[in-house]
Amino acid sequence: MPSEWLHQYPNGHSEWLPYRPDEKVEKTGNVWRKPLESIGMGCHSTQAREMNRLVREKGITGVHYREKDGKCELTSRRGRAEELRRRGLCDLDGGYGDG
Repeated sequence: MPSEWLHQYPNGHSEWLPYRPDEKVEKTGNVWRKPLESIGMGCHSTQAREMNRLVREKGITGVHYREKDGKCELTSRRGRAEELRRRGLCDLDGGYGDG
């Protein structure tokens, strides 16, 4: 199973996506069944170990920085909101429950 799929948009533009374009991310309660990956919340790959240490120290769950590419993997809405708050970031597309 490929890790990336080439998606062709109607306007002719194409891009590689980490998920199948017709695949939906299912949510149940406060947890996603498939982790969300955020480049914007990510860090440089050399900083991932330090970021994971800081997340553990603050007791935030559901947040992990990958050492391979620095992307932030999110499995919990609460953890996502706590990490955004910890880093002084905000999600302008978030809803009321997203911090």
